[in-house]
Order: sequence, then structure tokens, then C-alpha cells
Amino acid sequence: MSFRLWLAYAVIDLWLCLTPGPAVMTVIGQGVRHGWRKATFGAAGISAANLLFFALSAAGVGVFIATSPALYGALRWGGIAYLAWSAVSLLRAKESAGTTVRAVEGRSRALFLQAVATQLGNPKAIIFFASILAPFLDPAAAWPIPVQVGVFALTTTLTEFPILVLYGAAGARGSRFLPQGRVGLWQDRIAGASLLLVAAWLALS
Repeated sequence: MSFRLWLAYAVIDLWLCLTPGPAVMTVIGQGVRHGWRKATFGAAGISAANLLFFALSAAGVGVFIATSPALYGALRWGGIAYLAWSAVSLLRAKESAGTTVRAVEGRSRALFLQAVATQLGNPKAIIFFASILAPFLDPAAAWPIPVQVGVFALTTTLTEFPILVLYGAAGARGSRFLPQGRVGLWQDRIAGASLLLVAAWLALS
């Protein structure tokens, strides 16, 4: 695998990571509602889903997912349904019940799984790993294809994770400007609207 090939991939990957999408919106919503430290679990969830995609691509299963309407549809709509349910729960939360809802939804595992569902239901991610990644793989190179995929996986993780954390921190910082006295309720509304936007984005993509 040549350095030029890797550099081309790194540039495209950086551009995609900086472009706001479902992953970014999810982490920002988590940052607004729970702070940047909790949002890092969302960033980790996105990275974990990406690593799964990389593993599937290395095994050749990524193409199968992209070309199998039933499997792809089940994966995508399952994630969308989970996000929509989370969004509605936040939007319906009352101020008196806000503490209980935040305690449940703010669990690190829940935020991690929420982000995983977002990325697994993202058509752009599936298309990227099933199709766009292929041109960067060199069958004639000294490194085996799985090793090349591993290098690209490491590149994406080291690029995207800190960027997502920064987006989460931006969301957390922005929450300081919410009206005082009902901050918790406003955080629920903003986070819920963000997740609902993500779910609609994925459904219409």
C-alpha cells in the first residue's frame, strides 16, 4: 500500500468526518444534554460501529449487506426506530420527571448504544465501507487486504473520534446559553429534537 494511496484516503476521511451528519448531530445532542464527558461515549459508539463496518468489509460481507435489501433494511430501520423512540421520550419528558429520565438516558452504555444505532442505520456509512473503501485497497501490495483495512480503520478512528468529541464539547458549551431556571427541560427538548432530526435524516436518505 503506497503512501499516496493512504494520504488520499486520509484527506477524504477527514473531509467526511468534518461534514455534519447523523453521527455529529447525535454527539452534539448528547453533549447538550449530558456534557462533553458523556458525549465521548457517543463518539466511542460511532467508532465501534465503524470498526464493525471495517471488519465486515475485510471479510467481504459489507458488499453483501449493501446488496441485500432485506438485511440492509432491517439493520437500517431498526436503528431509526430506536433513535425515534429515544427522541420522543425526551420530547415528552416533563420538568418534574426530568431527573429520572436524565439518570436513565445518561448512562454511558445507553449513550454508546444510541450512537452505535445511529451509525449502523446511516446509509452513507454503509455505502462508504461497501463501495468507496474498495478503490483504496491494493491487491498487488505486499500487505494483505485485511492489514490494509486495519490501517484504514486505525486512520478513521484516530481522525473521527477526537473530532466527534470536539463537536460534543461544542454542544455542551452551547447549553450554557439556555434560559436559566428550566435548563434541564430545554436540554431534553434540544437533545430530543436533535435525535428526531437524525432519525428523519436517516429515514429520508
